[in-house]
Amino acid sequence: MGGAYPAAQAIEAAWRVPGIVAGVASAADRAEAVFDELRHIIPYAAIQLARWDFANDTHRVIASRGYSAAVLASLYSERYRNDRVWSVVASKPGPVFWEDCPFDPKGSGFYSTVLEPNGYGEGATMLMRSDDGGYLGMLTVNIEDSRAPVEGTRSLLGVAGAALLPLVAPDRNAHALVLQCAPGADAVAVQDASGGWQPLRHWPMPPADLLVYVDGSRSVPSRARFPWFDERERGRGVSAHVQVLPTGDRTYPTVLTLQRAPTPFGLTRREVEILSLAAGGLSNAEIAAALHLSSRTVSTHMDHVLGKLQVSSRTAAAIKAADHAILSPDRRVSPPR
Repeated sequence: MGGAYPAAQAIEAAWRVPGIVAGVASAADRAEAVFDELRHIIPYAAIQLARWDFANDTHRVIASRGYSAAVLASLYSERYRNDRVWSVVASKPGPVFWEDCPFDPKGSGFYSTVLEPNGYGEGATMLMRSDDGGYLGMLTVNIEDSRAPVEGTRSLLGVAGAALLPLVAPDRNAHALVLQCAPGADAVAVQDASGGWQPLRHWPMPPADLLVYVDGSRSVPSRARFPWFDERERGRGVSAHVQVLPTGDRTYPTVLTLQRAPTPFGLTRREVEILSLAAGGLSNAEIAAALHLSSRTVSTHMDHVLGKLQVSSRTAAAIKAADHAILSPDRRVSPPR
């Protein structure tokens, strides 16, 4: 198997795959271009690439050729993942052919009721995983030959398949950034190129009002850290630590993390609010007008802030608060609630 094409041509095709994947075309277009190259490695009757949709616990097709809608639906269903072949596929890092299974293909319900009746025989599935072992998606190919290919062809298919990882994991930069900068995050969202927010992997979404605030505030820079107070915890100094970070990726350029934690130095929400406005240059009278408080109340709060931060001036308080990411990004209006 695989003798139809010169080895050099197959190797060159495998070399071209990473460059195609790194391009600027849509994921589907890049996958289709890769499929063109894979024909030089292994002549196939059908091929598909799918990613795992964490939000909906299902597969999403990126591109496919040669498979009917019914066969694709079966490939993406629990029927395939519950078949006896899945454990064999999941145990190996590269493409696993039916010939590699320790049982006759007809002993697989999926093979005998889905593939064989639709005219598909020998083929392989390659699962794609993150560095921590999480399932990201799969490449499946059914070949024109009745026998599995030689080892060299398998290796080239595995190399090319591994290069497809960015297509099944467009959130990989965001995921790595969260693991590095906020490994204990309680909620995470990624912002796509159109500005919409989506969940990231297994993390729940942050509060909707936080995302609305970040979208609507011109004061939140592309990289920011600030506290976020839960409305249910009024006045108790309980907040979440929020980070907004650029990923450097076109697909998901921004990631937002939220980690529940007490506000440093035991500051209450009102104290953070007043301190943020003071750091923005507002006087006590201006803060009082902005928050509909008396100047005396603001002065009392500022005294409490200075005491908790153990500083003697508003400037020192602002510097210390900035160092500990206590300040709201918006210093001229009421900070986030």
